[in-house]
Amino acid sequence: AESEARLRCELHQAREALEDMSARAVKATWLLDERESEQCRAAKELESTRHALRVREAEVRELQLLGKYFAGRAKPPDKPELSLAALAEDLRAKCGKLQEELEALRAERDLLRAERGRSERLAGAHGGGAFGALGCAVSGADWAAAASRLLEQPGRSPVAC
Repeated sequence: AESEARLRCELHQAREALEDMSARAVKATWLLDERESEQCRAAKELESTRHALRVREAEVRELQLLGKYFAGRAKPPDKPELSLAALAEDLRAKCGKLQEELEALRAERDLLRAERGRSERLAGAHGGGAFGALGCAVSGADWAAAASRLLEQPGRSPVAC
């Protein structure tokens, strides 16, 4: 009888623990649903804000084009004129980047030429003796191959010098 009472007590405690766990699981599920709803609302708000930003950026770009290309005109430009102005701006930006790249490549070319000249002077000063035997003097063909490999690296574009 005593063991039966103890078993009933343990059973009762186990049921209470199960109910407690079940209540905590329901509460956790509810909190998770709330957080997911908040995240969904935040994501929608973010997308809406991004869209509004893209619209404003387009408006600003259009106003800049109007001010730069069409200032002082009596009538506003039509869509094709605005498209041409936008294309001109894009081309100017690309040309600017290409000009910077050209300057960097010219600087590299000048450096390579200076190094080649230095190497040739060193080889000539030593009569080609030790330098020639060690292979330290670099021929023009070797420099051309090195420059070609340099230009073939990713992110480089060959530009006429």
